[in-house]
Amino acid sequence: MPQPSTSAPPGAIPVNRHPFRVLSPAVAVAGMLVGCGGAPVELEMAEGTRVEVVTGGAIESGMPNFARHDGTLLLSHLERRSDERWALRVTEVAADGSVVSGGDVVERDDFFVNWADFPSVTPFGSSGAAWAAHWLQRGPHGGYDYGVRLSVSDDGGATWGESWTPHEDETSTEHGFVSILPTDEAFELIWLDGRQFAEGRERMQLRAGRGGLSGAIGVERVVDELVCDCCQTDVAPTDAGAVAVYRNRTGDEIRDVHAARWDRTTGSWTLLGPVHEDGWRIAACPVNGPAVATDGARTAVAWFTAAGDVPAVHLAVAGPEAEEFSPPVRIDRGAPVGRVDVQFDAAGDPWVLWMESVADGGAELLLARVEAGRAVDRLLRIAELGAARGTGFPRFVFLEGGSALVAWTDLDGDERRLRLLKLPTG
Repeated sequence: MPQPSTSAPPGAIPVNRHPFRVLSPAVAVAGMLVGCGGAPVELEMAEGTRVEVVTGGAIESGMPNFARHDGTLLLSHLERRSDERWALRVTEVAADGSVVSGGDVVERDDFFVNWADFPSVTPFGSSGAAWAAHWLQRGPHGGYDYGVRLSVSDDGGATWGESWTPHEDETSTEHGFVSILPTDEAFELIWLDGRQFAEGRERMQLRAGRGGLSGAIGVERVVDELVCDCCQTDVAPTDAGAVAVYRNRTGDEIRDVHAARWDRTTGSWTLLGPVHEDGWRIAACPVNGPAVATDGARTAVAWFTAAGDVPAVHLAVAGPEAEEFSPPVRIDRGAPVGRVDVQFDAAGDPWVLWMESVADGGAELLLARVEAGRAVDRLLRIAELGAARGTGFPRFVFLEGGSALVAWTDLDGDERRLRLLKLPTG
C-alpha cells in the first residue's frame, strides 16, 4: 500500500493513505423530504446569530469539537499560527451559548493535522475543573507515524499537566480517531490502533484505555480486533456505562457501523454487532464515521453508507443499552456527503446534522429533526460550504432554552475559518 512522502512540511495535512472509491451519484430528491404520513417537509433557511470565538492570532482555524459533562460545555478547535506551528485551543461556552473564556492547551510544531481526525477537550469528574485534552503528534519516522497524546488540567484549563500516551506500544504506526467518555471519577477513551501494521498485518484495532488527573489508569484493552482504518468513533454515556459506535471491517470488506457497550462496574467492553446490516462492501476506508447520542431512555445512531453505490444518511434508535435498533430511517435528500452528528433535544427527539452535495459542486450543511425517531418533520439549511476535505466534520450541541449551537469549518480560498451559529429550533 503506498505511503505518503516523508518530506512533507511540518503541520501539513497529509492525504489519507487509504484510497476512497468514487461512488456513483444517487438520484437527488427535489427540494424536500417526505415526513410523517407522506407529507412533504419543506427546507427552511436557518436564521441564527453568529457567535464569535477569540482566537490566538490564528492564520487559519477550524476542526471544531464539542464536549459536555455535568453542566460544563467546551468547544475545542485547531489553529495554525505559522507555517510549522499549530495550537489546540479550548473555549468554555455558557448554557446560553455565549463565550465564557478561552485559551491554548498546547502549541507545537509536530502536530499531525488531518481534516478527518481532530482533537478534543473534555470535562470530567465532579468538580467542573478537571479537563482532559487529546491531540495527535507525529513520530520521528514521518509519514503515518503518529500517536495520541493526552494532557489533563485540574483548574479549568488555566494550566495543563505533562502529556502522555494511552497506547503502550512504540510502533511507528497510526493511532487516532479518539473518543473520550467523561465519568464522575475519571474518563474512558477509545481509539483506532494500527500497531499490527508494524508486523505486516494490515489490521486496524479498536482499543480502549482509562485516564484521570494522575495519568493512565490500568492497562489498555482490545475492544474489536478488526475495524475500518480511518473512520471516526463516537461514544455516549448511559446509566450503566456507555455505548460506542465505529465502522467495522470484515474479512470480505463489509464496512458497516457496529456498536459496543462499556460496563461502568466491571470496566469491560461487550461487542453488540451491527447497528444495521447495510452490507456495504468497499475495499477502502470511506473516512466517514458514525455518531451516537443518548437521552437516558434511548440511544440514537446516525451514519453514512453507500451500500449498492447509493449514498445515504441513516438514523436508527434503540433502548438505553443499544441492544436492538429500530429499522433505519433515511435522512438525506438524495446526494449526501455524510460527515454526520446526532443529538437529542429536550423533548426527546433526535436531530441529525450532515453535509449534502449541491448542483454546483459544493455542499450545504443541513440539520433535521426526526420526530420520535421515525420520520423527518423539520429540515433546516444552516450554511453553504465546499464539499472539499478541508471543510472537515461539522458538530452541534443543544443549549439552554432549546437553541442549537452549530460549529463548522468554512473555506475562505485555501484557508479555513471556524464558524459558529446559534439558532432556535423550537
